[in-house]
Amino acid sequence: MKLFPSHQRSNAWGVALFVGFLLLCFAGPFFSPHDPDMPVSPSENRYSPPSKMFWFGTDKYGRDVFTRVLVGGRLSLGIGLSVVAISLLIGSLYGALSGYVGGFLDYILMRLLDVLLSFPLIFLAIICMALFGGGLAYLIFILALTSWMDIARLIRAEVHSLKNRPFTLRAKASGLGTCRVIIKHLLPNTFPTLAAVAVVRLADIVLIESSLSFIGLGVQPPMASWGAIINDGRMVFLPAWWVSVFPGLAIILTIFSLNLIGDSLKSWR
Repeated sequence: MKLFPSHQRSNAWGVALFVGFLLLCFAGPFFSPHDPDMPVSPSENRYSPPSKMFWFGTDKYGRDVFTRVLVGGRLSLGIGLSVVAISLLIGSLYGALSGYVGGFLDYILMRLLDVLLSFPLIFLAIICMALFGGGLAYLIFILALTSWMDIARLIRAEVHSLKNRPFTLRAKASGLGTCRVIIKHLLPNTFPTLAAVAVVRLADIVLIESSLSFIGLGVQPPMASWGAIINDGRMVFLPAWWVSVFPGLAIILTIFSLNLIGDSLKSWR
């Protein structure tokens, strides 16, 4: 007999791996002896392979790749967390209003959502960044505005199934307005769904941000993100594989841990 269900074990592994990445990325750069943006010694340490001094080697400017991966992770995960928070706020309020009010308003809001969902998220993000330029704050704003729609549709379905439950009917009978019923009674009951979709959405945003930075439409130099670091080593992949491989592994392990957590949360719903 197994002591723990499989979803509990995968959740524990996923949480441990992701928390470890968060601690490394947000606290690690403060303890690193190297500056992520300054060459250690460009004349001697350009494209140095991994060693005791440089765990992940150095890049074309002689910068420590290990420190840059940590700083890049802090930036990529920070962008992801910010975008998820904003998109959850917009999507949950939009979907809850549509599902609770229903009728003609629900029809109009859902048709507008269908139009927005007909464009792939990465396609919308690339168009907006190409047309209106870069910048960290603008990148977060664009990603948030293009990633809330599926959240809204999911929350709309949840609220639609909850609005005729006894606790909702009692709240309406007590004289509470639409906003208070949604915020105090309906949205708290969608928390398991929000938690699961937030984890999956975070994995998507990390991939999208890395893709945009890789093609030069995301984080701009001298700031480091995982996608930008991979792009730095793209032209020298065979002789200096470590420049691209280590940030790529960081992305893979982060997405893997988030998928483990997301699958576990879905099984608890």
